[in-house]
Amino acid sequence: MMDLFVREPCRQQGFGRQLLQHVVRWAKSRKHPTLTWFIGNMNMPAQYLSDSVEGATQSGWLGYWLELEKE
Repeated sequence: MMDLFVREPCRQQGFGRQLLQHVVRWAKSRKHPTLTWFIGNMNMPAQYLSDSVEGATQSGWLGYWLELEKE
């Protein structure tokens, strides 16, 4: 996943979470085996959002991946 972005006036309203959840559903519906994204190590809001994704695991340098169910 590249460039999940919410404009500043719209932040803190749950839009980032909704976008991320949509991307997960989209990837699962297309039977992708994994979803990978990277965030800047100083971007604490993005880290908190990524850490809230159930099952997501942080890689060594703030790269996140989520293994999607195989059907």
